[in-house]
Amino acid sequence: MFHYFGHGPLAGVHRGKPACLAVLKQVREKTQRRLVEIRDVLVGERFGIVIAVEQFERDGATHVLERLLRYTVRDGRLAECWIYDEDQGLVDRLLA
Repeated sequence: MFHYFGHGPLAGVHRGKPACLAVLKQVREKTQRRLVEIRDVLVGERFGIVIAVEQFERDGATHVLERLLRYTVRDGRLAECWIYDEDQGLVDRLLA
C-alpha cells in the first residue's frame, strides 16, 4: 500500500503491487525523478524510514527536494509506504 499525500492527481492510497508500480511509473514519466542521495536510514522490526534527496524535472526546470519515506514492515517485507515531501505544493504542481 502506497500513501501519497497532497492534492495532485496521484494523491491518495494505492493498494496492491500493480497500483503502486503504476504510480511510480507515472511520477517517473512526469518528472524524470531520480535519486540524488540517501541522507539517512532508520530501521526497526516494524518500521523503517529513509530520508532521500531526489531530483525532479519538468518543463525545463530542475527541482531538488528532500523526501521522507516511512515504511511498515510485515513478515520481513515492505507492506506500506508513506511519502512526506519537503515541498508538497511543488510536488503537486509537478505531478499535475
